[in-house]
Amino acid sequence: MRTVKHEKTLYIAAEGTGGLGARVRSWLTAHRVDSVEDFKLYPGAMNLLSVADLETIVAACQMFGFTRIVVDTLRRSMPDAEENSAKEVGAVVSNLGRIYEETGARSTVIHHANKNGGYRGSSAMFDDSDNVLKMERDRERDPLRAVLTVEKTKDGQEATPLGLRLAEVGDSLVIAEIEDVKRTDASLAFVLEFVIDAGSTTKKELEDAGKVSGIGRAAVRKALDSGLADGLIEQASSRSPIVPSAGLKWARKKAS
Repeated sequence: MRTVKHEKTLYIAAEGTGGLGARVRSWLTAHRVDSVEDFKLYPGAMNLLSVADLETIVAACQMFGFTRIVVDTLRRSMPDAEENSAKEVGAVVSNLGRIYEETGARSTVIHHANKNGGYRGSSAMFDDSDNVLKMERDRERDPLRAVLTVEKTKDGQEATPLGLRLAEVGDSLVIAEIEDVKRTDASLAFVLEFVIDAGSTTKKELEDAGKVSGIGRAAVRKALDSGLADGLIEQASSRSPIVPSAGLKWARKKAS
């Protein structure tokens, strides 16, 4: 289990306000709670280059004791400014620093990637950030799975990528499961290798082999389910043997 720090959060939803209600209801339903006391949502944009808006944020932090501000997104929070400008993005960073100095509230800024998955606009935000996390969804392979990767961390060890499993709850999606990507990928690689070498096997044989290799039963079962869902291995029924798919055989042949 990971230890997390509880923070009183102000979430500035500068975009996508039309779907906020559905997202909030889905999250509350998934977590079986009626409300979250230390989370306040502001449905609109605040200009991080405006002195008046900065003073409003500072006053809100001081009045309600916010320790975390989430800005969603960078582009909508710097209207009439150019996100490719290091000077203007740098000014946003400086203003967030001012909020921290005056209130102790740290900021998390959400920023979209470009079409190639890289960093969009000036690198000033990336360069001046203490931590940078990147979340990507594999819409072709599994539209309900995403991977969260730490791209940069200033004062800490390199973190293991996390796999996020999304689930449909009501009219929106919520994170339903968090898994260690490296561990999951290693378990899947073991299962695929075992199945293709054996030609035909059973779940018990896989679990026994996993135990010998130091891979737990739960990890083997999760990797087995993943391999079946992705069409890498096949099983006609719960009592049928587990066999490699034609696609997996072809990939193994090409690799060798």
